[in-house]
Amino acid sequence: MPLQRPFVPIAHKVIRRLQPMRPYSPPSEASMAKDLLDTHGTLSPVPLITLCHTQGLTVRRTTFATPDVAIVVIPYHGLPTIFVDQAASAAHQRFLIAHALAHCVLHGQQIPDNYSLVESYDRFTHSHNFSDDRASCVECRTNRLARAILMPPSKMAQWLRSSLSVTSGGFLLAVSPSQFRQRLRDRLSAEDFH
Repeated sequence: MPLQRPFVPIAHKVIRRLQPMRPYSPPSEASMAKDLLDTHGTLSPVPLITLCHTQGLTVRRTTFATPDVAIVVIPYHGLPTIFVDQAASAAHQRFLIAHALAHCVLHGQQIPDNYSLVESYDRFTHSHNFSDDRASCVECRTNRLARAILMPPSKMAQWLRSSLSVTSGGFLLAVSPSQFRQRLRDRLSAEDFH
């Protein structure tokens, strides 16, 4: 009777060759904005209220009792509602709405039903003075996404090819010139101009 060997699995036949793991990198703000703007991104300026409705948000303009409050997101009549300060300029209101929309897009899975967001003007104007580094990172990413929503990569590419000034570009996209300049300063990924 031939001698039988005990069963020993041969590792190189059983285990596939392991590929080195790439570190996780979250999707860029430009790609997130592109996904969000697929249906409405061709219009200029971007229809923010329509985008908010597609994400299940409603928008209302109001006057706050506290003058330093810029925007509030709370459930209202069973729907998450963005309340924006009507005393702000139209361009600033658009940025505040895009900022709240960006929070909802970035953190949508983590937002509970009784979610509320209150942000003051001080938080927007002095965004580099956060006491918490994590909050600073979240706000910076939210602001980049808000700018990418308001000024889509395709519109920025058109502006770069034209001879318009920063002020004219901001006017066409219904944003302030300072927001337009900040969008230009944002680190643009390669997918921004495809």
